[in-house]
Amino acid sequence: MPDAASITLDPTRPTLGVVVNPRARSLRRDPQVLARLRAAAGTHALVREARDLAELNDIALEFREARIAVLAVAGGDGSNTVTLTGFARAYGEQALPALALLRAGTMNTVADALGVPRLAPDVLLRRLVRAARDGEALSFHERATIDVAGRLGFLFGTGVFRSFLDEYYAAGPDPSPGTAARTLARIAGSIVVRGPLAARLVARESLELDVDGTPWGSGPYLTVAAGTVDQVGLGFRPFCRAFERADAFHLLALGASATQALRMLPRIHRGRPLPAGLAADALVRDATIRPTQPGAAVRAMVDGDLIEVNGPLRLRVGPRVRVIDVPARGV
Repeated sequence: MPDAASITLDPTRPTLGVVVNPRARSLRRDPQVLARLRAAAGTHALVREARDLAELNDIALEFREARIAVLAVAGGDGSNTVTLTGFARAYGEQALPALALLRAGTMNTVADALGVPRLAPDVLLRRLVRAARDGEALSFHERATIDVAGRLGFLFGTGVFRSFLDEYYAAGPDPSPGTAARTLARIAGSIVVRGPLAARLVARESLELDVDGTPWGSGPYLTVAAGTVDQVGLGFRPFCRAFERADAFHLLALGASATQALRMLPRIHRGRPLPAGLAADALVRDATIRPTQPGAAVRAMVDGDLIEVNGPLRLRVGPRVRVIDVPARGV
């Protein structure tokens, strides 16, 4: 990861703003999390619940008016992308606040990739509040977002990434990392025996790619994926070049078969480059994905949220975000 810079918050006024997704996993499992977040905030942070996009827009305008320096999201990967997208619209040309990830969701892959401690959301917030109160410098790493047809995130994937999440979410209303591991094991086993689950989930798709103005040709592709962080969950690191630049995303077009991809899992887990004959990759700023079948949709995921776009789908480098390193020191 690139070297960190730092910011120091004004201890005389609220400079932290917390957006809470009340449907996030931590809050559904323990309704007292919200009360603990409010207690942790004290006079140094504003805590607001966003139940829908209209409330999120109102919160963004309030935080912009209050000159919030750090936006903390109490949710998971999906909450992060929805919040960033809403705040970018509300802030317009004005720079976004720095971002702190409070790990309250079902999926916290981006927080894992950026080294956020695996602690309760209120504990993470207390550490940020203490730093603000004491005038301690908060380090951060600048990351680009990926603008996927107007939605901002850090991870994107078609094909097997989308299919995996379809199966993962179908496991129940409250999936977990254990659910993810079991889902991967079931898919891997089905690939080995060429079972119906593999046939349904890991079929290659015929897609055309244009990357920074250069045609990459058509598939079939097991996935076309991109990241400005390296991890996609369970410790797998397909975007091994994601931290090389803060003004590009690592694009990966995997043409391997399901069996070949299964054999590459140890390499992906170690964050090693994939064989050139089976995958094409680059650090890019602009890419367009087109289904070869007229009228077909591109089915994909952005930070764990599922999307479906008819016709071409464009990925561009989005606004850069300063992601806060939550202090290691306790309270």
